[in-house]
Amino acid sequence: MMSRTKCGSVMRFGIGSYLISTLVETLNSTPWSLVIDETTDVSVSAALAIVAQFYSAKDKRLMVSLIEIANCCDATAIGITDTVFEVFEKVGLKTSMLVGFCADTCNAMFGAHHSLATILREQIQSIVTVKCNCHMSHLCSQKASLELPKIFEDVVRGTCTHFSRSPKRREAFKQFQKLVECEEHMLISPGQTRWLTLEYAVVRVLEQYDALVDYFRDLCETDPTTANDVILCGLEDPFIKIYLAFMSYALNQFNEFNTLFQSQIPLFHLIKREHSRLINIFARNFMEEEYVNSVNPLLLNPLESVKYLPEPEIYLAAVAIQPLSQHDAAAHAQQRAVIEKLEKDLKPLRHNCKRWFIVTIQQLQEKFDFRDPIYKITELFDPVNARSLKPNSLTLLFRRFPNLNTMCNRQKADNEWRDHASLPPSLFKVETSDEVKKLSVESYCGLPFSNAIAERAFSVVDQVKTPLRNNLHNLSLSSLILAQQWLKNEQASSASIEVPEGMVKGALKVKASATIN
Repeated sequence: MMSRTKCGSVMRFGIGSYLISTLVETLNSTPWSLVIDETTDVSVSAALAIVAQFYSAKDKRLMVSLIEIANCCDATAIGITDTVFEVFEKVGLKTSMLVGFCADTCNAMFGAHHSLATILREQIQSIVTVKCNCHMSHLCSQKASLELPKIFEDVVRGTCTHFSRSPKRREAFKQFQKLVECEEHMLISPGQTRWLTLEYAVVRVLEQYDALVDYFRDLCETDPTTANDVILCGLEDPFIKIYLAFMSYALNQFNEFNTLFQSQIPLFHLIKREHSRLINIFARNFMEEEYVNSVNPLLLNPLESVKYLPEPEIYLAAVAIQPLSQHDAAAHAQQRAVIEKLEKDLKPLRHNCKRWFIVTIQQLQEKFDFRDPIYKITELFDPVNARSLKPNSLTLLFRRFPNLNTMCNRQKADNEWRDHASLPPSLFKVETSDEVKKLSVESYCGLPFSNAIAERAFSVVDQVKTPLRNNLHNLSLSSLILAQQWLKNEQASSASIEVPEGMVKGALKVKASATIN
């Protein structure tokens, strides 16, 4: 049996060293993108996840691999840049094939005047720098939410907090769930750093709304605290339920966008299209359809008041207006009075929701920058464009990425591109030309679109570096994550994987007393 010390050395200097050397060899000959993220781990140490994203011609799919979890005490642009290039130099990684960079939107990463992105653009003229689409959508929705009354968010967070750590309250709530015959689901607490997680909490509050009203009415009679009174006051406000239904719809649009760009398949060519689609969805809710269809979404003016729909026609959500319509002739006089008051007070609510749409569109247009020619070039990755020769030449592609000239013959590549127009649909493994439109070309150079892959590396760190193992060295962490990703990429388990000869030789040479430099 191998001792703990020997096993650690084998993992770090045998398996880990072999995997990183193999990765570096691949990246030095393949176009790849750099994706990074910074966090503080359980040992209160600043850590920087440096991840590579590239297209593997061998496996014919997008590959993601950790380069290293590095210490980074200086979280400034200079500190992060120095850390990244120190790691590159240590592992022998060249930047000649680096084509893309993606990170979150903090100033150290993407500041306009001095950041890691500007430094990379100075050193690598052809690099594509992309702000994380998921972070951007979060910031857009968070900014727009300021146009809505804060009480609805306080009600959601207060309600979820009330049940979060009390089994006694949960058991008491189940009685009210049975009384109103709704599913016995628990409330979902929204995240503190991701505003978009509020959607799931909102949906659950709406599902349990009647039970919650009855529960807090009963609770306020026996325990009339300020917090309970505030929650009950909010739940009994008919407008709160409408706002919740509206936010359930609105945040869902963002979350669908978010979910798409957390995928591990090539999606860079869809960024501009999906961004434009999102703007159109929100614009149609309060602006004339003819105007929305006639204007480029990136140039659409949400303040063009002459193009607004009449306020009664503003779309809030399919279920948002239900609280206003769920009444009949048999309703009590008090209920009818409430309905009449709602109809009179609905104008401010519609105005607030319209302001949410306006600010959202402004934020989407402001935060997403599509001036780089690459967004025009990537239209050629759609098969339907390939068959219709849009564009009719690959000149822009070779101009934007000069290193392609050393990888292939420019004229032959152009000839092959132009030949796409005459290819039969059968070569795309489909039966008709219409089915070609359903495909997406995945054989391009892995340009980044979000830093979700770097955040996933930190999820693994949280599972391995626990409070009981908080002294685990970053080299050990990196080696463990590399081994896990290797097994995942090979679609094998530790028992069935075929171990390369080079890895075996490297492991046999490792000494138990090997020290970490």
